[in-house]
Amino acid sequence: MPVHGNHSRERDAINVLFAVSQDNPVTLSELEVAIKSVLLHAPMDNPLTIHIMADSPAYLSLNELWVSSQIASWRTRNPITIHVHHIDPPTVEKWKYRIRKFFQGAGYQKSQMHLVLEHTIGAYFRLYANQVLPTTVETVLYMDTDVVLLVNLQILMPFFAPVHEDENRPLFYWTANMCSGFMVIDIAKLPYVWNLTASIDLKRTSKEKFRNHPPNDQLILRALNLTYPDQVGLLSSETWDGHSGDSLWRFPYKVSEHRPRLGMLHFNGGGSDMGAYFEHHQFLTQNNRDTQRTFGLAKEQVYLPWSWAQFRMEALICPGENGFLVQLHYPKIVADEGKATKNESSEYKQG
Repeated sequence: MPVHGNHSRERDAINVLFAVSQDNPVTLSELEVAIKSVLLHAPMDNPLTIHIMADSPAYLSLNELWVSSQIASWRTRNPITIHVHHIDPPTVEKWKYRIRKFFQGAGYQKSQMHLVLEHTIGAYFRLYANQVLPTTVETVLYMDTDVVLLVNLQILMPFFAPVHEDENRPLFYWTANMCSGFMVIDIAKLPYVWNLTASIDLKRTSKEKFRNHPPNDQLILRALNLTYPDQVGLLSSETWDGHSGDSLWRFPYKVSEHRPRLGMLHFNGGGSDMGAYFEHHQFLTQNNRDTQRTFGLAKEQVYLPWSWAQFRMEALICPGENGFLVQLHYPKIVADEGKATKNESSEYKQG
């Protein structure tokens, strides 16, 4: 049954987390598709909360998305809330300093620090989510911006059930391929992720187990999984291993045969030109019938007009009910000499 009334709590919701940094038109255009995908697959029986962690340049650029989608005027079957969390410049610099010190403590030289932030600071935002998200949020589904959902999020609801005091839930869940683009994370345990990884010889693990994996956020998670496998949970590979760069590249023309119950598509970037995946990724651009019938189905999320997406969501509201107005929390900030500060306004308003 859908949720009725206004008494839903954050812990009853499925929480989805995105992280973006810099005013990157590629990342932001991919984020638009990813958010559309999440909205269209919102859980049928529970609230949905979307969290976006964004540094100042990315944060300011998101206003265009809210205007074009008119999301604050949508009505939906169950409550949907979007929280945009501004990661201000001092916090960004503080995290960068801590990350560099962490890898220096692991034996990496200053000359290697450019590799630490090779994929921008936004790649590490999820590892600091406990410092930003409300304390009522216990678990989040983290998604890269180049992930498209294929199945309703209700299927993941068991991962968001309240944790019993005697239950030892894993630090995070992902598939056996250890791709961090799609993870279920226990927010309260993120400090433990850092502390536990600090006990690992990262340089040796990188060299011996991961063919000199560069020092970055992926190495932290993979080394932890390899060293402490009992601390990590596994998602169904049949459902959540839709990563084009991990295994499906071996049979791009027969994806549906190898993954008959696939729940998501992860494009692992757009290629060497760093363009948006939906403009450059071979699984979308190559003119092959079988490919277009599998990975190519993501094009619907790319090209579906926002107005049509809104109508689809409204059509799910039970007859005779008004549904719920989407709550968009997007505190206004103003740019000031390359920095950004919060304005007094705490809610987004159309117009």
